Amino acid sequence: MGSGVYIVASPAAKPVGTEVELGESPIEIMNARSVIEGAIAASVAPFGKPKALKTLRARYETMAREVENGQVPMGADRAFHVAIAQMSGNDVLARTVGNLYDERHSPLSSTLRGHFEGEETWTAALGEHREILEALEARDSVQAQAAMQRHMRKSGERLMTRKKN
Repeated sequence: MGSGVYIVASPAAKPVGTEVELGESPIEIMNARSVIEGAIAASVAPFGKPKALKTLRARYETMAREVENGQVPMGADRAFHVAIAQMSGNDVLARTVGNLYDERHSPLSSTLRGHFEGEETWTAALGEHREILEALEARDSVQAQAAMQRHMRKSGERLMTRKKN
């Protein structure tokens, strides 16, 4: 909102008069993720099992290596968020988090990401993931929820702030 109007090419040729599905509003998706993933982080923090926390740390470290090597850590980022949801033991929540994350591949979200995402955005996200991980490892529900919601808010802000070329 407030960054302009974006026109994207149709992913496949469509006959005249048909609608092209662009995907949900990226900001609405981030808001939904903030509510859902914040609540999940708060609920799993006190009960984090050592094996699940070890898996989460491994996801974080994979993302850190990819960022350090100049790669886009999309898979590791998704795996980190889904791993937190999996800590709940609720497959519906894990699937929901994965599906909301996958909205990043809609035509509208993909176009915005191309304009606004870069090395500095992934470095910032990595730091935010570290805060989430540390709060979960400390079994601190309040900080885990706050860190997740802060990450979602900042991710949304970065999505709407043009990267410098």
